[in-house]
Parts: sequence; structure tokens; C-alpha cells
Amino acid sequence: MERKKWQRIGYFLFAVVFSISMLCFSACKKDVKPVVIVTESNVESGYTLLDVMEAWEEDGKLTFTIENGMITKLNGVKNSTNSYWMLYTSDSANANEAWGVYEYGGETYGSAVLGVSELVVIASATYVWVYQTF
Repeated sequence: MERKKWQRIGYFLFAVVFSISMLCFSACKKDVKPVVIVTESNVESGYTLLDVMEAWEEDGKLTFTIENGMITKLNGVKNSTNSYWMLYTSDSANANEAWGVYEYGGETYGSAVLGVSELVVIASATYVWVYQTF
């Protein structure tokens, strides 16, 4: 009888600690700010968003990790089981609002239809990386 009592207390404490840790973990990720990349008006044709991001990384404006064509870490924030860096853009030729939209700075951006290494940037376009949980 005494053993079952301690076992129940152990289960209860585990559940409490687990719940608190999950709340803390999810709360920490809510403060992740979007990463906004605005291309210059004189951007050369043929450059991909990956080319631009690599140049920004060289200039110390951002850091990122890419694996299998997917951004897995941006400015120190890593993808997790159900949270990922998602790309939105003002470039309507490379966005699909049916896939999702993101509001930023009073503008609406559509979900990018191509990955970072295939998306050819256009002059004066905005590309917004958003850390989202699904």
C-alpha cells in the first residue's frame, strides 16, 4: 500500500515537472523575431535567396545552417520536432497565399513556392523567415 502511494506521488511529480518544462520551452520560442531580407533595387539577375543569405552571413548580418536544401537553423534558433523556419515573400510570382500568409509591417506576404537555393530573387522584394510551430 505504501509503495503505491509513493508511486502515485512520483507519477504526479513527473507530470507536473514535464508540464512546466513544456510550457517554458514553448514560451521561449514565442519570442523568436522574424528575419527580414530586403533585396536591393540593383540586385543582379540570376541570384538566389541562398546567394543573398550567404553574402549577408559574410557581412555578419545573419547566421544559418542549411541541410538538404532546407534552412534548419537561423540566427541560433534551430528547427525542432514541430517548429520550423518558414519563408514568405512579397514576390507574387514566387508566392502562394493559399499555402499561407504572414502579416509583417502592415504588409501581407505569401508562402514561398520554392526553396532557398532555387528561389531567384527580384529587385526590391522582401523575404521574411518566420519561426512557426505547427
